[in-house]
Amino acid sequence: MEPTIVRLTSPTTDVIVRCQPFAEILYWGPHLSGFMPEDILTLSRAVPNGRLDVDTPLTLAAESGRGLFGSPGVEGHRDGYDWSPVFTTSEITHQDNQLLILAEDPQAGLQLRSELQLDSASGVLKMRHTLINHHAARYWVNRLALTLPLPERAGEVMAFHGRWIREFQPHRVTLEHGGYLQENRRGRSSHEYFPGMMVGSRGFSEQQGEVWGIHLGWSGNHRLRADVKNRWPPPVAGRGPVSARRAGAGRRGQSKYALAVCCQLSHGSECAQPAVSPLCPPEYPALP
Repeated sequence: MEPTIVRLTSPTTDVIVRCQPFAEILYWGPHLSGFMPEDILTLSRAVPNGRLDVDTPLTLAAESGRGLFGSPGVEGHRDGYDWSPVFTTSEITHQDNQLLILAEDPQAGLQLRSELQLDSASGVLKMRHTLINHHAARYWVNRLALTLPLPERAGEVMAFHGRWIREFQPHRVTLEHGGYLQENRRGRSSHEYFPGMMVGSRGFSEQQGEVWGIHLGWSGNHRLRADVKNRWPPPVAGRGPVSARRAGAGRRGQSKYALAVCCQLSHGSECAQPAVSPLCPPEYPALP
């Protein structure tokens, strides 16, 4: 089956997704003028020494079953079984700047529904996952995370910490090895950790540099991480979670919406501001 390439585009931002045989974001960055589908071949990754004989894709759910040794997008099990699902695309719906991908793992009895929407005016990307259990036995979902790839030149994280009356204190971390993890377990957004981060070229500011930002549309517990994949570009992924649940047959667990934006800044330029208010309220998994 030939890969199906879908391009979501705006005047400032492009998102290019390979939909078959699995869903993978190949490009998320500034608008590409004169883009042709065959140009996507230039983004093919070489197989590094000492690794698997085929390229390990960074799919929308970051699947360990495909050879990824980092943090997977789906963490769960069926009483010790089906803990490493491998999803294959079964249906694609593309309309305007909205993309819906249904992927199945028949052996695990799971379906993954991935929604992507790029706002044509602002260039803000909205994403979420829905995990559906089609097996008679319950499936325990420890975590359901979204994955966004970033280029190698995005080597600096700016996140925020704080306390009462002194929130949103920025701090920066250089990404060279390992990664950065931010987790909130207070049951609300808290003073300490805003559910978002920015990753960009080193030394980026409000006036210059390339910046990719992600904001989880959820004011509760969350875990965000940026990981460096050594010897394997793109090296960084931003992640957002859903808490542990158990899913009976036909039940589903749903991640919260993630809002993401990228921009190239120069003196006098402006970057789109993600708007949370138009979104539907976060939906809790319909689980027992």
